[in-house]
Order: sequence, then C-alpha cells, then structure tokens
Amino acid sequence: MRKEEATQHALGYASGREDASGIPTVHYLADRDKIGWLEFGHTFGNAWDDYNHGRRHYMTNARDAYKHWQESDGRRIFNVVSFVKHAPAY
Repeated sequence: MRKEEATQHALGYASGREDASGIPTVHYLADRDKIGWLEFGHTFGNAWDDYNHGRRHYMTNARDAYKHWQESDGRRIFNVVSFVKHAPAY
C-alpha cells in the first residue's frame, strides 16, 4: 500500500471507530491542539512508507494499529512486545 493510500485507509478507519463508539481518537502524546484521528492517519501512512522503503521490516493492520494507538495514548501503533523473541524454555 502506498503512503497516501495507507493514510486515507487509517483516516477512514479512525473516523469510523469514533462514529461507531463515540470515543474520540486520542491526541498524539495527549496534545490537545492536534486532531487525534488525523495524527493517527499520518502516523500509519508514514509507517507504511518506512515499510515500503525498507526502513521497517514489519507492518501492522489499521485495526491493530488503532488499538495500540488508543492504549498508548498516541505514542505508538505497534505492540512492541509481540516482536520480542523469547528463548525456548528448557
């Protein structure tokens, strides 16, 4: 997905979630001067751009990205814990 497509996809997802749940998208780092769903959309689009240009080796979907964005108060779109490899327990 191109950056522009990913941004539009995320904007649509976030605004739809707001409309359906009545819960606003959190503002980036709790900055009240920003529009939460707009910041989320641009962050998701930038992550796709990084992925497309080899600066990121994994990507997530809009649903999971939005969930992590909301849970982290706008600090991240990835669940960093899920990418940690654990040594096998012997």
